[in-house]
Amino acid sequence: MMILTAMMRRLTCFALALGFAILMTLPLSGQREAAIWYFGFQSGIDFRPDAPIALLDSRSNALEGCVSYSDPQTGELLFYSNGFKIWRRDHQVMSANSAWLPGNQQDWPSSFSTTQAAMVVPHPGNDKLFYVFNPGNRTNPIVPLANNAQRLFNELSYTLVDMRKAGGMGEIVGHQALTPSVTMTEKLSGTAACRENGLSYWVLSTELNSNAFYAFHVDEDGVAERPVVSRIGPIHRTGVAGMGQMKISPDGSMLAVVNNLPSSGQLLLFRFDPTNGKVHSPVELNITDLGTGMYGLSFSPDNSLLYVADMRRTLMQFSVTDLDQQAIMDSEVRMSMPGSFGPGQLQIAPDRRIYIARLAARKLLRINFPNRAGPACELRELDLELSSANGLAQSMFGLPNYMDYIFSNSVTGCNTKTYRGVCVLNASMSAKKSPFA
Repeated sequence: MMILTAMMRRLTCFALALGFAILMTLPLSGQREAAIWYFGFQSGIDFRPDAPIALLDSRSNALEGCVSYSDPQTGELLFYSNGFKIWRRDHQVMSANSAWLPGNQQDWPSSFSTTQAAMVVPHPGNDKLFYVFNPGNRTNPIVPLANNAQRLFNELSYTLVDMRKAGGMGEIVGHQALTPSVTMTEKLSGTAACRENGLSYWVLSTELNSNAFYAFHVDEDGVAERPVVSRIGPIHRTGVAGMGQMKISPDGSMLAVVNNLPSSGQLLLFRFDPTNGKVHSPVELNITDLGTGMYGLSFSPDNSLLYVADMRRTLMQFSVTDLDQQAIMDSEVRMSMPGSFGPGQLQIAPDRRIYIARLAARKLLRINFPNRAGPACELRELDLELSSANGLAQSMFGLPNYMDYIFSNSVTGCNTKTYRGVCVLNASMSAKKSPFA
């Protein structure tokens, strides 16, 4: 009997390992929340077919940040936002029940030029509720800049969308300011944290004129009132110098921040712990020979490489398997971007390729094999041409802002037996238990 039991365990383990190996080669169904993109000036892409196709029906105009969100099971569009408004899947503006998306009114200028203007986090306890996080709010003061210009900086807020309302089209049912006494920057990212009874999430932003990272935990009880604050690294800057993406790696273990300094680039790397929301172990890279700033970035889907774009059409690739400053600098590979359009944000897509926005362009760039080091990654112009009903569609600086854990097969610190409905066998995963379990 004992021999039979041991054999059954071996067979079970083998079957699970084989299944996991197969899953590692296939896109996870959960990536369907990123199946449809709306971005730029009335531009859209549908990733559900074998090859992406252009969409003609976008109502959104976004200079920078935006987000689109689809049903995680079917890939059907639920809603999209440019930081001003939320559109339903029928492309009508979502109505509000005594609430509105902070920054969504036409006379509200800040979110139109906000690097990461919005991000969607599903409610862990209700698959019909969604938080739309936004770094914009009407009530904060205008902050003067050094050159006597003025720019509005904002608190971090969220808007709650209920997809059971309006006949399944969705309705805004509330909003909440998270940092009413703290002015935040334009940066906004997130990731998942696994627990015994499912997923929870971290939403991360940065405080202006401070070195503080604010991590808000989201679980079935809602959004935590108090963030986990990590004060580490350089000061988060104001104005143009503070522009640029912030991304948590797909496996949740690393954080990358880029700042658009006037004549150089500042790249910051950290470790991130999804079990407690802490940012630690900073690595700072100041790249002074570019003659321009940096703006867009993305980790590779396998977390081994980091891509960074400067404002003069240079793509930099760094190895981040070891977060050692000299090792990262020594691994740098530079590639020239084709065309004459200035690059914008980078984003992983459901096809596991990285897409790059370009200002006022009809075609995006794409890194075809982002897990490959050097020119073998294949930086190419996408054949697909953006289009719209009025023929005016074009890319701008932004692409939809997703939590990139949806493109990963595991999250560091996830020690539960199930992750996204998939049995996970990953010996490299941390044995630490989430404090929220």
